[in-house]
Amino acid sequence: MHKQMKTRLAMMSLLALLLVIGCSTPEQKAQKLFDQGKYEEVIAKYPDLPIAEQAREKTAEKLFNRGDYSVVIEKFPESPFALQARMKLAENLYKQGKYDEVITQYPDSPAAGMAKEKLAADMLTAALQEKNKDLQKQKYDQLLSMYPNTQAAAQAKELEAQAEKTPPPPPPASGKKKEVVKHSQ
Repeated sequence: MHKQMKTRLAMMSLLALLLVIGCSTPEQKAQKLFDQGKYEEVIAKYPDLPIAEQAREKTAEKLFNRGDYSVVIEKFPESPFALQARMKLAENLYKQGKYDEVITQYPDSPAAGMAKEKLAADMLTAALQEKNKDLQKQKYDQLLSMYPNTQAAAQAKELEAQAEKTPPPPPPASGKKKEVVKHSQ
């Protein structure tokens, strides 16, 4: 009986030890995973714990630093890294000369402002090279309607105002001389 009591006591001690070791709280388990850098696992296993939000930010940061901008935007749209990722994608399109795409896809980005300035400057250059004054005015008007808040638009307004103040050149001489007929009397 003494042996049986020792066995029982040993079993209860072992059971108590297993309960203590195995009974970490979800917060503790999540913190341990977080400390090990297993952010995706924290998010998957403990999505509702506060530490999961920290894990999402760390994951977004890691993806951003790797250059996986589209993934950051898709998986973590509310993260500050998603905003930065959008700015990087816009900058990349700008560097590739895809100005219309920048303006369409990322209209509030600094790159969109730069793209508008570039396109407006190109339109101003084309207008300035136009010899036909009516076509030149049409190009100015198009520039002003498409990119009204650009430096090129301000220049186009000034040039139009100057053109209105300047009188038109006299018509070219026809090259024929009028003959004066003298009548003798």
